[in-house]
Amino acid sequence: MAGTIMLRTTGTSLIGYLSTLLPGAAWLAVIVLLLGTVAAATVNLYSSVLAGLAIGSRNGGAAPAPVVRGIAAGVIMAVTGYLATGISARLLIDITDLAAPLIYLVVPWSAINLADYYLVRRGRYDVRVLLSSVGRNRDVNWRTMLAFLAGLAAEVPFADSLYPAFEGPVATAWNGLDISWLVGFVVAGGLYWLATPDRRARRDATVTRLNRSL
Repeated sequence: MAGTIMLRTTGTSLIGYLSTLLPGAAWLAVIVLLLGTVAAATVNLYSSVLAGLAIGSRNGGAAPAPVVRGIAAGVIMAVTGYLATGISARLLIDITDLAAPLIYLVVPWSAINLADYYLVRRGRYDVRVLLSSVGRNRDVNWRTMLAFLAGLAAEVPFADSLYPAFEGPVATAWNGLDISWLVGFVVAGGLYWLATPDRRARRDATVTRLNRSL
């Protein structure tokens, strides 16, 4: 994010900017950036294929053959490469600006997960229940959903977003300072923890099920 803001401010390319910092060694910067880009692209491609496999085998079916996985990876790479070169000349900046608001969704969700793991269940889970398509995990936990939505709502006054273009009243008063992620984290995680009054009983029941499965 800091690099994107710097490039927008200076109006130069990354290679050109590094050339001014490393005169005579721009080739080294290109090699390092190329290796980093290949590594990041490999992880992104792997994640895409893995997500597709998870969707296709959500009921525990066998994984596709290596040839099928290779073809899927090739198709994803070709499509995304075409889109990256054809959509925009400043695609990296556009994607960064578009992806940045996702933090408004991810932070409250992460806070609830962390509160559940460290404060509610203390890391004690019945894995068989988590992977089962029946039981309480099949239903919507409305208390959790309300805590998540409350975290999102609490972020609004503190948000300063480009996509969509929005600046909350608190962010405006603070000259664009965006601490919405911190507010959403505290509100969502705190409400989830407070809305689970039977957390001790749930922990004890979970431990009992785990002990019986051993």
